Amino acid sequence: EEVARPPTRAIMTRPPRRARQEAQLWILLRRHALLALREPMLYTGRLGLILSANAFISMVYFHTREQVQEQVVYRLYLFAFTLVVPLVFHAVVVVALNNEFSAIRREIKEGMYGPLPYVLATTAVQAAMAFALAVCSLLPAYAITLLPWSSFPVAVPVVAAMLVAYECLAQLCSHVPSVLLGMVLYLIAFLITFLFSGLFVKQSAVHYPLRPLLLASPMRLGYAAFSKVVFEASPPYGGALECEDCPIALRIFGRCGNKLPPEEQLQCDAQTDEFPRGFYCPGSTILQCFGITGDQILRTLSFMYDAADADCDVYAATAKMLLMALALKLLYLSVFVLRCRAGDPPAPRLHGAARALGGTPPPSELRTTIGRKTLARVASVERATPPSTPPPSSERTSARLSSRSTEGSHVVAPPDSPAAAAVARFASFDPAARRPSMDRLRTNRTPYELTLLDCSYDIRVSEAAAAGGRHGARRAASLQSCLPSTLCLGSTRPKQLLRDVSACVRAGHVLAVLGPSGAGKTTLLSMLTLERRGGVGVGDIALGGQPLTTEAYRRHCAVVQQQDHHWACLSARDHLRYALQLYRPHLRPSERRAATEQLLEATGLVGCQHTRAGSALVPITGGGGLSSGQRRRLSLAIALTKQPSMIFLDEPTSGLDSAAAAKIMHFLKVTAKQTNIPILCTIHQPSASVYEGFDDVLVLAAGRVAYFGAAAQMGRYLETLGTPLPPNANPAEFILDLVNADFTDAASVHAILAEWPRRSQRPVQRAPVRIESGPRR
Repeated sequence: EEVARPPTRAIMTRPPRRARQEAQLWILLRRHALLALREPMLYTGRLGLILSANAFISMVYFHTREQVQEQVVYRLYLFAFTLVVPLVFHAVVVVALNNEFSAIRREIKEGMYGPLPYVLATTAVQAAMAFALAVCSLLPAYAITLLPWSSFPVAVPVVAAMLVAYECLAQLCSHVPSVLLGMVLYLIAFLITFLFSGLFVKQSAVHYPLRPLLLASPMRLGYAAFSKVVFEASPPYGGALECEDCPIALRIFGRCGNKLPPEEQLQCDAQTDEFPRGFYCPGSTILQCFGITGDQILRTLSFMYDAADADCDVYAATAKMLLMALALKLLYLSVFVLRCRAGDPPAPRLHGAARALGGTPPPSELRTTIGRKTLARVASVERATPPSTPPPSSERTSARLSSRSTEGSHVVAPPDSPAAAAVARFASFDPAARRPSMDRLRTNRTPYELTLLDCSYDIRVSEAAAAGGRHGARRAASLQSCLPSTLCLGSTRPKQLLRDVSACVRAGHVLAVLGPSGAGKTTLLSMLTLERRGGVGVGDIALGGQPLTTEAYRRHCAVVQQQDHHWACLSARDHLRYALQLYRPHLRPSERRAATEQLLEATGLVGCQHTRAGSALVPITGGGGLSSGQRRRLSLAIALTKQPSMIFLDEPTSGLDSAAAAKIMHFLKVTAKQTNIPILCTIHQPSASVYEGFDDVLVLAAGRVAYFGAAAQMGRYLETLGTPLPPNANPAEFILDLVNADFTDAASVHAILAEWPRRSQRPVQRAPVRIESGPRR
C-alpha cells in the first residue's frame, strides 16, 4: 500500500458551508442514478432476473398465442405470473436499503445533506427505474405470447405504478432492524395482497374484518387494469359466434334461428340487461365459452374472477396505486427522519456548575437554557441519587483541570479555553447568542479543544441483566436503544455505565480511549457523537468553549465508525467528489478537482482512486474492491472533506493487521498535527507500535477513569501506584491487565480507580508538544 502523506494546509482553504436544498437534490440525483446503473442489487440485477424469469413463464404459456376460447383462462394466469415475478424480486430492496442505511444515516447526521433531498432524489430514480422494470416484465409476454402491441404503451404505466407501490412497501420494511425479519414482513404483505388480487377469492366472499386488506391491495387494482387493457386491445377470439350469425353448414341442416341445439340455444338465452351475452360456441358448454371481443371475455370472466373487470377505470386504478405508493412513501419518510435524528446532548450538571461559579441561575434562565426535556432528565437523575451521595464533582473537576501548571508540563486545559469558562457558558447559556457564536466558531477556523466534565450515563436494566454484570448492562443498553423509552420489561433498576468521566482533547492531539470489554468506551463515544442508546446522559461537553449541541455537532464534527460504510459501486474518487460537492459547494470545479487530488495524495489512495469500494453483498467483478486499510483511510478522507473541528473514530485499527494498524495510527497522528484538529479514538487492544501514535490516553474501567494524561507519562504514573512498568513491556497491555476485573482481583481494580481522583490533582509532567501557531485558513 502507498505511504500516506499528511494533508496539506491547502485543503483547509475556506470554511465549510452545506449546499442548498436544490443543489443537494441535484447532486444526490446524479449520484443515485449512477448507483442505479452500477449496483446490481438495486436495479440492474433485477432487470436481468425479471427478464429471464418472465421469458421462462411466457414459454410455459406459449400456447396462449392461439386466440381461442380454450386459452382465455390460461392467458389470465399468464397475466398473474407476469405481474408477480417482479414483486417477488422486490425483496432484495429490503436487503440493499437495510445495508445502505448506516452510510445514509452517517451522512445525514454529519450534515452532508438533509433527509428530504435524499428521499426526493431516490424517489425520482425509483420512478424512472420502475418504467424500466415494467418494460422488462412485459416484454417477454408481448414478444412470445403475441399480446397486442397496441396495448403496450398503456400497460407499462399501469404496471410501473404497481411496482412503485410495492417498492415503497419494501423500503418501509427495510427499516426493521433485522434484515431477515424485514424480508419476511415484506413477503407476508405481498402474499396477502396476492391472495386478495381477485384471482383466488371474490370480494363478495371476503368477510368485513378482512375487507380492508382486499381494498388496500395494489395488485388487485393493477391486475384488473392490466387485464382490461390487454383484452380490449386483443383481436376477436375464435371458437365463438354471434347469436344472429348462422354458418352455411348449419343453414343446410336447418339449425339456424330457434332451431339451435339446446346447449347452444342456452348460451344465446343466458343474457340479462347487465350482461348482454349475444354469442355462443358451437360444440362447447356455456362454461367453456367466453366471448368474441375483449369486452365480452371480461364480462364473462368477471362472474368467476374479480381480476377481470370490464367496468374497471384504468386511469382511476393507476391513480389509486400511486396514492397508495404516496402513503407508503410518507410513512417511510417519517420513520426515516426519526431514525436519522441525532440523540440529545447530555444534560449539563447545572447545579454543580452554578455552585462552582458562586451562584445559581434563575429558574427562567434555566428553562431558556436547556428546555423541558433536559430539566426532566436532570430531575430524574437527582431523584435517583440517594440523599447521602455527595454533590456532583464539577467543582473539583473544574479546579483540577484549570489549575494544572503550563510550565514544564502538558496541560489538560489550555489557558485560552479554561474548563471553568466552559462551565460558566453552560450555566449562563443564552439561545439568542448561540447563532453568532457558532458562526464565529465555524468561520474563524481557530484550533479548538473538546472538554468533558463529569460525564455519567445511566440506563434502566432488568434484574437479570443487572446480575449479569457489566456485560449484561451492555446487552441491556443495546436492547434498550431498539425499544421505546416507555417500554419496561419486568422489574428494572438503574445501572450506571459511566461515572464522572472528565478529560479533554487538545487541538493537534490524538486522545486514545482504552479499557477492557465493558469499560464504557462505546458508551462514552456514543455520548460524544450524540447517538441514541436509550439511557440518560449527564455531564458538560464543550467544543471550543461552546456546548456541543446537535447543530454544533452537525457543523463541526465528523465520525469514522468501526465498520466502514461506503457505497459499494462507487470508487474512492467518486466518494470524495460527491462529498466535496455537498460539503463545499462554493468551490469552483478546478478547486474541487485540486482538493480531491490533495486528499487522495494525503491518504495514500492515488493508486486505488478508481477502484470501487465493494462490500460483502456486492462483490466487485475482477476481484477486489478496496482493502480494509484503504477503506479506513477513505473514511478519514471523507471526514476531512468536511473540514471538521473535531474527529471521532471508533476502533480505527479493528480488522487490520499489526502493520496496517500502526500505519493508520501514525497517519492519524500526523493528520492531527498538520491540520491542528483534535482526534479522539477508542482502541480495544493496541500494540506497542499502535501505542506510539497516541498523544494522550484515557483509561476506563467499569465506567470510571483509571488514568488520563500523556501517553508517554503513563509509566511514571504506574510507578507512583507501586506497579512499575516492566522493561520493554507494552504500556497499554500492562495497564489493561491491571484494570480488567475479569482476570484481576476486583479489590486491586477498585484501589486503582479510587487512587486516580486523589492523584490527578497534581500536574502530570511531560515534554511539551510543538503545535503550529496561527489560525487555520
